[in-house]
Amino acid sequence: MTMKATSSACPFTLREQTIGVIFKAAFGHGGPYFLDARAYRQHAARADGPGMKRTTLLLSLLTLVEGYLPPRRSLANIEYRLYKDGDVMEGQRLNRCKNDPCYVAVDLGTSEKTVIGIIEMTIPSRTLDESLEKLIRAAMPKPTEAGKIGYINYVEVLSKWQGQGIGKALITSTFGYIATQKRDVVAMYLLVQTTKATAIALYEKTKFKRITQENVFYVYARYDFT
Repeated sequence: MTMKATSSACPFTLREQTIGVIFKAAFGHGGPYFLDARAYRQHAARADGPGMKRTTLLLSLLTLVEGYLPPRRSLANIEYRLYKDGDVMEGQRLNRCKNDPCYVAVDLGTSEKTVIGIIEMTIPSRTLDESLEKLIRAAMPKPTEAGKIGYINYVEVLSKWQGQGIGKALITSTFGYIATQKRDVVAMYLLVQTTKATAIALYEKTKFKRITQENVFYVYARYDFT
């Protein structure tokens, strides 16, 4: 079924407008840039002729958009805050957030309860052994035996929202919260699998320092709460 454009004054169907955007990316020009819909359709037919290297990719994209236009995602609608009762996240149960602090990224464009990213923490850590604690404290800019060390259980951003800087912003916001609300915390640490290159790159870009390796995990700690 063909979906109609949102504006009655526009000569293109919603599908044609979407395809136009794809043409713009693939061929340097597209439907919305033509003078009329007829010219657009004629060009679309020619552009999909034999010998076009990008035809397979284009047809795959057309299949995805046929009759469906995904909701627009805007970073301007993202709010970073503490977990609130009633928050929901696709594929996640947030029960532990009722007892341990969780900082979340919320898509206000969907609802005030739609969580798309989360950092779950335990402050202070309940699983930190003495030997690892010594390593973490020894790596401090100014080593001290005072202050609490917290543990980041996990950091997650929904796959459809990844690659947009949400993970970095969520980490920054979380440490801002710790700086103002958990002032006795001197370090936060986490474990990440040695094969998770993307996650490792994120942590190293957000002021985490590699402390040691335990089996298949790297231990990272952050001391900077600014």
